[in-house]
Amino acid sequence: MLVKTVLRITLIGTMVLFGSVACTDDEVVDPVQPGVTDPIPTDIPPGPSSADFVPETVYFGYDQYSLTGETKAKLKVLASHLQGNSGDVVQVEGHCDSRGSVEYNIALGQKRAEAVRRYLTDSGVDPSRVSTISFGEEKPAFDGDGESAWSQNRRSEFVLTQP
Repeated sequence: MLVKTVLRITLIGTMVLFGSVACTDDEVVDPVQPGVTDPIPTDIPPGPSSADFVPETVYFGYDQYSLTGETKAKLKVLASHLQGNSGDVVQVEGHCDSRGSVEYNIALGQKRAEAVRRYLTDSGVDPSRVSTISFGEEKPAFDGDGESAWSQNRRSEFVLTQP
């Protein structure tokens, strides 16, 4: 367990140093397909109050960290909530299925969390209110092998708090 923690910290630090993707204020760049952009919405209505709001989990394809249209729709709701509730902060947790090495899954989970963070901050959320962490395959939503379990484990979840 200590080795996994040390590996996670080392990998996350390395990815933070070398994994940044530059974006302008006017676009969200797809990390898998550079140059492919989506306009940032400017007419996001305020979200529900913090007490009632539960961010939806977003899911990823096998070995992917790109954001689908469905994922972006869910993230727009979260961005709207954060913009309307300036006291809230969110931690984005990246998760993977059980395939791949520990190191690979920690890195992939971090890429997933960072892609979500980038979308939120490009949507106008203050970067200081969005943190990321990767759990790799360590916290599966569903145990077992097979696509039905794996597809539920390839995800980003959100911990919404008020500092």
